[in-house]
Amino acid sequence: MNDNVKNGMADESGHKATLLLAISGTALFLGGAATGLLPMGIPGQWVYPHVAPSMESFPFLQIAGSFMVGAGLAGIALAARAKSAGSPRLTLAGIILLASASIFFDWKVLECGRIGVSENIMALYDRPTTGYLEAAKDISSFRGYMSDFASGQKNLGFISHCAANPPGRTSLCHAVYGLLDRFPPLQGFILGTMPRDAADAFAAFKANDLFPFFRMDGRDQAAGMLLIYLFLVLLAAGKIFIGCSIWSLYGADTAVSSACFYLFAPAPILFLGHYDCFFGAMSAFLMLLAIMAAKRNSISISAIAGVSACISTLFSVAFGVSCLWTMAYWLWASPSENRIRHFAMKHVIPFAASYLAVIFLLQALYGFGYVEVLLGCLGNNAQFYRDQAVRT
Repeated sequence: MNDNVKNGMADESGHKATLLLAISGTALFLGGAATGLLPMGIPGQWVYPHVAPSMESFPFLQIAGSFMVGAGLAGIALAARAKSAGSPRLTLAGIILLASASIFFDWKVLECGRIGVSENIMALYDRPTTGYLEAAKDISSFRGYMSDFASGQKNLGFISHCAANPPGRTSLCHAVYGLLDRFPPLQGFILGTMPRDAADAFAAFKANDLFPFFRMDGRDQAAGMLLIYLFLVLLAAGKIFIGCSIWSLYGADTAVSSACFYLFAPAPILFLGHYDCFFGAMSAFLMLLAIMAAKRNSISISAIAGVSACISTLFSVAFGVSCLWTMAYWLWASPSENRIRHFAMKHVIPFAASYLAVIFLLQALYGFGYVEVLLGCLGNNAQFYRDQAVRT
């Protein structure tokens, strides 16, 4: 048996092992979450809302349908393996199409909420739950908002989400309002095509004056729906980044064949309908950049990763962990000969330089004190979980 045949058999066995692990891991997670064996929080403090067989209306049909869709995508992906392996463009197209198909599945997950899509829409306007959209609608000067952010974090009796987190989420909402104001036809299109559940929810919000800080006119409604749609797109984007990472590490065959499992990626499903959707997409993008920079020994990609990491921390200080993971991966992936020098010159220095450049740019353009704000977020988070939402 020649070496080419042996290598082919080894690749095939590795491919099958990867798929088997993906199937087993997916089944274990879904089974554990649905039966309660996998803890979804701490009883009495916070339990993440999720479906369970104990529910009166457990979505058996939706779950069965999702598995059928996954099986169908698996068949398509497996049939395309031979063609995609020799064509990078076809591989990328397959990953994008299969990941984007998950949008329809994710929307069905939204509809399975305790009160359907309305639950996630309500969270966008509710001050104790989020508050970012409310803060954004009152911004008259974006530069003033950014420059005053640090002072607004101090000496607070009640810690809101806006004060406990960096300004990225509120800035996103401000951008959504700005987009709607700049392109009025977009507002009309969103209002004219929104699902019936969403239209009924907005009618109830307005009739019962549930959110008195909003006029709940067409502008406010379109902003909320545009955010929901953006969350769905970001879920798909995160899965595309995951697929490209698998492609880069394990090859086109595994990337395309495993695309059917993007439907069931746990983090996007848990975060669905909330600003946390950004976390999965942004962390997956940072992971992809880290892998590409290591495999190509690219200083420029390391620098792009630094920009991405700094912007990510404007949404949550939790991205500091992603930065540490990136550094650990680069150190591990560096060649054994001159490892520290390679790690520093190819990755750490360009990453840090671009990261600092974003900080200085924010200071120059908006008077935004990056370090002061992030330290304020850490302090307010500690106070929040100590006084307002006790966690053990």
